[in-house]
Parts: sequence; C-alpha cells; structure tokens
Amino acid sequence: MHGFQAVHPPLTSIDILEIGFGTGLNAWLTNIESTKYPQKMVKYTALEGFPLNNEEINNLNYEAFFPRFGSVFKKIHSIEWNSGIQISPNFFLSKVDTLFEDFIYPQSLFNLVLYDPFAPGCQPEMWSEQMLEKMFYTMAPGGLLVTYCAQGAFRRALKSCGFTIEKLPGPPGKREMTRAVKTDS
Repeated sequence: MHGFQAVHPPLTSIDILEIGFGTGLNAWLTNIESTKYPQKMVKYTALEGFPLNNEEINNLNYEAFFPRFGSVFKKIHSIEWNSGIQISPNFFLSKVDTLFEDFIYPQSLFNLVLYDPFAPGCQPEMWSEQMLEKMFYTMAPGGLLVTYCAQGAFRRALKSCGFTIEKLPGPPGKREMTRAVKTDS
C-alpha cells in the first residue's frame, strides 16, 4: 500500500525492483494488488542472492491467506531463476539469482524499489551509503523506495544520497517504516 498505490503520477506502466525476493510475498501481494488496476502494466524484477528451496517454499502455506490467488503464488515460484514470465495479463515477473551489488542495473528505470534485505545488523553492507547511491541511480525521477527499516542512521544515509524521507506507520508488529522519494533527476 505504501509503495504500489503511492507511485505518482499514476503511470500506465510501472517498473518495480525488489531487493530480497525471499519468500516471494511482496511479488505475490503486488500481483494481487495489480488486479485492481488492469490498465497498469507492472514489470517486476526481483533479486535474490540466496533463493529458498522448494521444501521451504511449500512450508510457507501462504496460499491459505488468499486461496483465490494460490495458483499465482505457485506460478511465481515455478519460474526458473534468471528468466521472466507473464504471471497475469498486466504483471510480468523476472527473477534474478544475484546480489544487488552484482546486478547490472539500468539508470533511471525503476519507479518503485521494495528494499527488503535483512536488517542492518545482519547485512550492514546493504544499508551503506554506497549501496543507497547505487539504488538512487537505478530509480526514475520521482521514484519511491519503500522499506520496513526505520533506523535513524539509515534515514540520514538516504537523505545524503538525495532522497526525501517520509516516516510511515508500519505493519502489525512494526511501529514505523520508511518511504524515500528520489527528488533529484
């Protein structure tokens, strides 16, 4: 909600980059949300350096929460890494087995970045100013970066890279989250 629906101006095509595909939950929920906007083409690129195996995926049982979209969750995980497929009429998913620092990223492409690596204490390199500068480079002017991290040092690093920061209410169990807007072209 704080990412996909917040992209402005409303675009007919939206390029999304997810850092940390993990369980595929963000891709799945974004696909479900995209069904409300059939006129909007979503191109979703998910990076993951440590993909889950089939047993781990099957144990998630996410389909129980949205049974109507269970087949979509299975389709998302049936895609081979380093390839892409049309998941639904307006949702194209590419999964890339790589770390962001190794990703050959285009300049000024992504309208939305879902920044979901492990916490700064677990993966400090992912939260460095150098990494955030690379993220800034990949994003289109006005692009949004959304993350569950709300640490002060992280927000200051985003500001120093040229982002405008917004504090948002977090999901259950999380007081705040961060949305950053690329304000510099």
